[in-house]
Amino acid sequence: MAQIGARFLALRASRHAALGLPGRPGVRRRLRAMRCAWCGGAAALLFALVLVLAACNRPPRESNGTPCRQHSIIAFGDSITFGAGLAPSLSYPARLSALLGKPVCNAGVNGNTTTLGLARLHADVLRFAPTDVLILFGTNDCGLFGPTVPLAPFRSNLEEMVRRIRSAGGTPILMSLTPFNAPLLRQNGLNPSAWSSYDAAIRAVATADSVSLIDLGRAFGGNVQLLADGIHPTAAGAALIARTVADFLAAPAIR
Repeated sequence: MAQIGARFLALRASRHAALGLPGRPGVRRRLRAMRCAWCGGAAALLFALVLVLAACNRPPRESNGTPCRQHSIIAFGDSITFGAGLAPSLSYPARLSALLGKPVCNAGVNGNTTTLGLARLHADVLRFAPTDVLILFGTNDCGLFGPTVPLAPFRSNLEEMVRRIRSAGGTPILMSLTPFNAPLLRQNGLNPSAWSSYDAAIRAVATADSVSLIDLGRAFGGNVQLLADGIHPTAAGAALIARTVADFLAAPAIR
């Protein structure tokens, strides 16, 4: 065994010599360490590149029922747009799609504020070159469920959404906030006192930037029975939103 081991070491040394490699163990270890470090760095760089490419080329967002398509209508907002508590086919974008007979993408995300929405505007909206973008944010911004987005940033976020959508060739359409059931919310420890200020801010942006506004407050007429939990629309409430939007889109002269 000793002779075999010695012969193996001698053959390895001669091969290293033929390849011009240093024969000292310490040098070999350093070379191996350098190779490992290079491979590790290359692997990390490759992984980062894969993540970037995946983010840039991810497939169209699967909405709550309808995938986004190029040159279509996109409903952009929070859980009210998403259809929290409803089957995908009962969300307002899905009902709107059925009324119009054309695809309506549901780009609503539960819990979103205007700050979070603005951050995903390109990925979830602009890259599809939409014809119309229905913008419905504010329920989370006003602090019902988490930290408040102050009124000034809330307004500037909406203004920036409007600017970017127009720059991309789309038509932004603002939607006022849906009503809320104040006694029920307060009973559950939620404070809706800021709601009216945020609703007013949406209306102010619509006026200042000459953006069409769909008045959901008027459409609901204070009927809190259309709210499942005091905030989110029931199936009937979502259907009402869809009909209101469809009626608006059917009258392009007022846009």
